[in-house]
Amino acid sequence: MISSYKCGYKTAALQFENTKEIMNSQCKNLARHLIQSFIPGEATPTLAHQIGQELCEKHLKGKYEYVMTTHIDKGHIHNHIIFNNVSFVDGKAYISNKKSYHQIRNESDHICKDNGLSIITSDDLQNNNKTKGKSYKEYQEQKSGNSYKAKLKYTIDPAIKKSKDWDEFITLMQEYGYEIKHGQHISFKAINQERFTRAKTIGSDYSEELIKERIENRVGGKLNHTTRQRTPIKVVDIDSNKLASESAGFTRWLKPRPTVTGKIKGRDFGKQKRRIISNLLQ
Repeated sequence: MISSYKCGYKTAALQFENTKEIMNSQCKNLARHLIQSFIPGEATPTLAHQIGQELCEKHLKGKYEYVMTTHIDKGHIHNHIIFNNVSFVDGKAYISNKKSYHQIRNESDHICKDNGLSIITSDDLQNNNKTKGKSYKEYQEQKSGNSYKAKLKYTIDPAIKKSKDWDEFITLMQEYGYEIKHGQHISFKAINQERFTRAKTIGSDYSEELIKERIENRVGGKLNHTTRQRTPIKVVDIDSNKLASESAGFTRWLKPRPTVTGKIKGRDFGKQKRRIISNLLQ
């Protein structure tokens, strides 16, 4: 399922380049790429595509050419949105930073809520502590080899939220079609999957111990993730140093800080731009 705006999906790369040339833009990136994913079983391909179109209209405001395709081949429905880095309206390059990322996320969340779909919470993002923007090479490696892992992660998270205890979690996973192997490390195998996948390989918060902890914390009304602390190195002993002990700056600097990594599903395009866009639209 493919939609496009102000360009043809087969000629998007050429038209993006043409816009860049007409607008005399010197920016290096030809296009931007977003991936919008949905929990398995919640959205139909048609609804997912409609939501993707609404996101494009809301965020890009009719200023950037784009192509959007909805994929159903990796265990969960997801949209690929590829848009020109240069506006055909004013020639300005799209600004990609933390602010724009959070803006996209909030806009997507509102649209999903309006359509009765689940959204990813801040706690979910902290649980996925290795999730970050990927290079095209990393994306292709994940696309070709780790689809079962992605599906497993998307299944475990809502199962944790619905479970009151470990036994209920196991029952839910079986109802979702997973075969479960108990041993030193709990493993899951989806229908048509040849080998079991160890849960801990999809993220550090997915070992049996931490899944149980997340269930217990959720039921107890606590945070459903573990916060890791960096061990501070005391360059200055604030207990014996009067200047340091009276300085708010020293105190803040020496405090342990939680390590939190957000989930950003966006990438910039530089070289190999035409081939990249073509491959993603297949």
